[in-house]
Amino acid sequence: MPRVGLIVNDGKELAVETSQVIQTRLEKEGWEVIRASSAGGIVGFANPDQHMRIVGYNACVPDGFDSRMSLAIVLGGDGTVLSAARQTAPIQIPILTINTGHMGFLAEAYLSDLDKAIEQVLSMQWMLEERTSLVVTVMRGDQRRWEALC
Repeated sequence: MPRVGLIVNDGKELAVETSQVIQTRLEKEGWEVIRASSAGGIVGFANPDQHMRIVGYNACVPDGFDSRMSLAIVLGGDGTVLSAARQTAPIQIPILTINTGHMGFLAEAYLSDLDKAIEQVLSMQWMLEERTSLVVTVMRGDQRRWEALC
């Protein structure tokens, strides 16, 4: 059974509603869907106790997400895309970003393209575009003080 992640900006009603439509469609076609909030990839610069400070950026991977997933579908704006990239990079699964925000400079698709995008997911016919990322680690002696994926 094919597996897909669904990363949702659960603070945006349109993203939540759209995620329910996508999940229902994929499950009807026999796909296993594992949902996660995009909040897990937010970099908390102002919070010294954030989980990434101690265990590193790998802590952003949502429960149930692993390299067996075909991809993750991301619903939200540009901030959600960046957050989802942090959540999926450690396990190297591609993301399909669907804008439910305002500008959506980083989105691959818009809601008007949703049906076409889902058809491409179901037929597993897509093209990957690689992106470069950078891991930033702040050390004090041998102790990691802060780390994030950029």
